[in-house]
Amino acid sequence: MQKVFLGIGTNIGDRDENIDIAYRYIENKIGNIIKKSNRYKTAPWGVLNQPDFINTCVLVETIIDHDELLKQIAGIEKEMGRIRYKKWGERLIDIDILFYGNEIIKTEKLTIPHSYIQERIFVVKPLEDIDPNYLHPVLNKTIAQIAKNCSDKTAYSISKYES
Repeated sequence: MQKVFLGIGTNIGDRDENIDIAYRYIENKIGNIIKKSNRYKTAPWGVLNQPDFINTCVLVETIIDHDELLKQIAGIEKEMGRIRYKKWGERLIDIDILFYGNEIIKTEKLTIPHSYIQERIFVVKPLEDIDPNYLHPVLNKTIAQIAKNCSDKTAYSISKYES
């Protein structure tokens, strides 16, 4: 059994419903969700001229390996109706593998831990909700330390989202 942290974001359609549907798919296709973070309303990152996102993270227990996990996530996004047409553009759903246990993986298709964790407050804050003491296996810093020093603090507002 492997513990996996997934980041989930959405900025088009019924954002709360999109996240709820993603939770159900994750439970059915990947594994048991052990813990969910708060949901956060966040400004877009990368491409700024688009609607705000709702972001969250989950901790999942799974028996599938990281390659199969990536395939399952791509399948979930496709089944939910995600169309990839612009990097960092609007999206119905986005699910990222943030951590796969304490493993460090770098292949042509997959980098774990996710490359941008420390640069994105909308990822760090939800991770901090779940496990502030989790140690990033590359940076050797806890999520709480990363959140405190995240360079994204002033550039993008983040606030707990009330649905």
